[in-house]
Amino acid sequence: MVGLILGLISQTAWSFTDQQKHSVLLNFQTFFLSEFGHTAQVSLIDVIETGDSLLINPNGTHYVYSYKSTRPGFLRLDQSTFHGHNFGRKLFWFDKHLYALGGYGFWADHSKLIRFNWITREWDLILTKGPSPGGSPLLCFERNDSLFCIRSIYRGRDVDFPRIVSQMWVLDLHNLQWASYAFDPNIGLESSDYRLSAENENWFVGTTMPRSQEVIVNKKTGKFYLNNSGPPLMAIPELGLTGVNLMNNEKAMSYIMGDSLIILYEDSLPYVRADLSTFVYEYCREENVDLNDLNSSLNPGNDGMDQLSFVSERLVYWLGLLLLLFLYVIEKRFNLKVNKREFQFNQGFVDGKSPLVLSPEDEIAIRIHNKGSRQYSQDELDDLFHIQEFDYDSRKLKRSRIIADLNRKHDGLLERKRDPSDKRRFIYIVNHLKFKG
Repeated sequence: MVGLILGLISQTAWSFTDQQKHSVLLNFQTFFLSEFGHTAQVSLIDVIETGDSLLINPNGTHYVYSYKSTRPGFLRLDQSTFHGHNFGRKLFWFDKHLYALGGYGFWADHSKLIRFNWITREWDLILTKGPSPGGSPLLCFERNDSLFCIRSIYRGRDVDFPRIVSQMWVLDLHNLQWASYAFDPNIGLESSDYRLSAENENWFVGTTMPRSQEVIVNKKTGKFYLNNSGPPLMAIPELGLTGVNLMNNEKAMSYIMGDSLIILYEDSLPYVRADLSTFVYEYCREENVDLNDLNSSLNPGNDGMDQLSFVSERLVYWLGLLLLLFLYVIEKRFNLKVNKREFQFNQGFVDGKSPLVLSPEDEIAIRIHNKGSRQYSQDELDDLFHIQEFDYDSRKLKRSRIIADLNRKHDGLLERKRDPSDKRRFIYIVNHLKFKG
């Protein structure tokens, strides 16, 4: 039945790319069940398209899988073991990196930004500047290299009910700077156990469950609308359904193709197509919010100090960069032991354009060998392994695992010994003869 539906729609209103994504998600759920014994609740908001590949991150997990039509099956890219803190997160792709913002887990909402690290194959916490949402953003969409977040919710152990903050936040994805904007168009977002949305380069449609007023954004014009009097876009009256539908879960998929919102149910032949331009004209109320003017109105009380601070930060940045460049040239000139071989990591497992992909332990071994040092302190080793931002227990576990992997591949490359000057500490001796270049 699903194949018949997809075949009919592909001849009428469905694009090949959307049809392929829908089929891939159905196959992924079967694959996930065989791998882990339970199904993955995945929808289009869990899929990112990167050239000829699809990246799939099931909601609430740190798993990252790659799918390519030229390669059978699903290739797992991550090696994460930590899950469950980011249900309802906003997944997005920017500057060749996979990001996830916010979510709910461990009895609390948050607005943390994490980014998938192609080298370590784990998720890194990315620090942002400015007033962040605090709780988990409810509705998010991308526009002009910025992420717009409408309202946030916080549910924690210290509160008895969800706390909603009626505000808009804008994250500049280039400098990771938040800006806040007073915003309360009286949207009825009292609950948000599920965030339902569909988005393309021109439109964003979103709501929460239980059903509230739909938010519709024309990303090209910057106009913001509320479905105030029209039929609910997130339900299908033609099928006799009442209340909220199951959009964006295992029983339904939503797409925005061109200027149309399309909802397809897997177990029903009919589908719904709504022309967004016509729907907005007939049913929606235009809010007094112009996204084109947000940047000039975010901080109306600015007296010029922010600009001065920005210039100072840039000056310090460039002076620091020049100092690092000077030290680099000195090291290259006087360190006779430096290895001239160049290494460049390539994301071949994502775009398939380069045949060379080194394992993480080989990359670390090359860094250790090229530095030429005979021994490292524990802090120096953590810095070399890029794990210094983790807490003590996580660093200890990751350090032990990385050293074991290194010594398994390069037998005896690192040896741990007591620090002669302080028996409470350890030092790590490098045996460069064990390096297998």
